[in-house]
Amino acid sequence: MEFLIYLTKVNIAIALLYFLYRFAFQNDTMFVVKRAILLFSLVFVLVYPLIDVFTVWFTSLNRNEVLHIFDFTTFMLAIQPEVVVYGVATETTSRLSFIEMAIIAITALYLIGVAFCVMKFIVQIISISRIIFSARKTNIHGVDVLVSNYAVSPFSFFGKIIISEKTFVDAELNEILLHEQTHVRQWHSVDVILSELLCAFAWFNPAAWRLKREIRLNLEYLADDAVISDGCNIERYQLSLVQLSYQKNGLTVTNNFNFSPLKKRIIMMQKTKTPKIGLVKYLLIFPVAFVLMFLNIAATPAYLEVEEVAVVETVEVVQNEDPIFEFVEEIPRFLGGDLNQWLGQNIRFPYEALSQGIQGTVVVQYVIEKDGSLSDVRIARSVDPYLDAEALRVVSLMPNWQPGKDGGEAVRFRFTLPIRFQLTR
Repeated sequence: MEFLIYLTKVNIAIALLYFLYRFAFQNDTMFVVKRAILLFSLVFVLVYPLIDVFTVWFTSLNRNEVLHIFDFTTFMLAIQPEVVVYGVATETTSRLSFIEMAIIAITALYLIGVAFCVMKFIVQIISISRIIFSARKTNIHGVDVLVSNYAVSPFSFFGKIIISEKTFVDAELNEILLHEQTHVRQWHSVDVILSELLCAFAWFNPAAWRLKREIRLNLEYLADDAVISDGCNIERYQLSLVQLSYQKNGLTVTNNFNFSPLKKRIIMMQKTKTPKIGLVKYLLIFPVAFVLMFLNIAATPAYLEVEEVAVVETVEVVQNEDPIFEFVEEIPRFLGGDLNQWLGQNIRFPYEALSQGIQGTVVVQYVIEKDGSLSDVRIARSVDPYLDAEALRVVSLMPNWQPGKDGGEAVRFRFTLPIRFQLTR
């Protein structure tokens, strides 16, 4: 379920950023800036849904706790052995609900689509490799190229420039090489590969495929601009594009010299350069990204809110400036007898979680004060709202502890308690 939520957020961002590019940036001639915006969009859509996870994690920990996580010796002393709570899974528990079956069906359909796209991507990589390894190396006008006997249009793939035997004798070869050199020098294959992978990940989203097309087209604008800036005749260069337009190699993960649509490329070559003041509108990407991050954090799963409310309602937090120890000479001792036995007698497997087949390990942290009372009870690792709430309820019912001591004096001590809720059949 969490993955489907993540996938939904990713695709909302893809659609929003595509339409922003489509209506605000598409017709500009600032190709380098547009490439940066498009690359930022590719990375941002995959990363921003994860921000709420890191935000909640780090805001729930102070500096000492962060150090505590990476201090193995302290961790061993401060953590209680895992307490296991068993619940019997009934026939009702194991039966899938309509919503659960729908989620499984949607996930299966999505994974089939991803598998198909990935297989298609792998086949293309194999085809490119076959063309590259079968081609002969040569040097033309000081440029290392591979000449292939396959009937393909000129293309580049990372550091390789590949032309066919027929292209090898064309008069426009100089322009072709300059075009492909731009792709190689500026690492355009990285953009192409990332856009292909994004389409495999979000294959059902038309905006992802449109965004991929805009990325490819902008890379051709960059290469065309480099050819024209080098002093090549525009009309002759455009004619060479038209003459090679009939050659198709079917490889979408390469930078093709004759990548269509030719009409847009020709129009862009003749277009008046966008004035530098036009850079201002590219700042729109930042408020859009901020809004997406804000909405993402605002849509943090409800269990995080449950944890906060549960701590406030069930535990009186002691305001104390004394330091919290995590390594002491004498660790605290539970005064209610055997802690595992006490927990086993008082904790219950929530019916709501039991009926839905939910299980897992909830990790609770709390501070044992100098007088043995508990404060600052919190969920360090969440599983489910019902399991979290039960773990907090039981910890809040604990009797006082014998406080930890350091240097012969009672000190505040942070304790970690893992509680595993496990279903049996």
